[in-house]
Amino acid sequence: MEYSYSYVPNADEFGALGRREITAFQKWFLSTLDDRMNVLRERVRSFPVYETWAGDFSLDSLEELSGWCCDRAIESFKHSHRVVLDSFGVWMEINVGTYISLVLLHNNDGVKWFFDKTRKSSIDYGQPTVGPFEGAFGEIYRNLMRMTGVAILRMMDGRYGRDGLILCYDMCINPVPFKGADLE
Repeated sequence: MEYSYSYVPNADEFGALGRREITAFQKWFLSTLDDRMNVLRERVRSFPVYETWAGDFSLDSLEELSGWCCDRAIESFKHSHRVVLDSFGVWMEINVGTYISLVLLHNNDGVKWFFDKTRKSSIDYGQPTVGPFEGAFGEIYRNLMRMTGVAILRMMDGRYGRDGLILCYDMCINPVPFKGADLE
């Protein structure tokens, strides 16, 4: 697997990796966080209106980043007339997803990184997830990269607005129970 700041979270590619390779990816990923977030800050601040974005892992900074992502998603859709992530969209999916993960880690006690190294059948096997969060059937871990990709696509097609990333954050903190699930 090729390591890059815009790797594609491909379940088949990760599924082919063993525990040793997943551990190597985990070490690489975690070692890039400071640099990755500095690159994100520079990128966001290079756009008018966002020059003073704090990028300090606060909820306010996430709200502003959500507006920036929505602007980029709408811009991409207007340019291509397609609801698909281009190379910049994939870069946003991974790096903005990482940022949301860090906002969750900084603002919620007990939240930590988790890389599943045992369940190869899981769509998130080997990939960076955060948690644990309460789910309908116990503790769950969330892949914010995947969630961010979906949010960006929904911003492109108009189903999400400027608060799309806040919705991702809220889905982790306040999960919606499955309809009809007996939760008592």
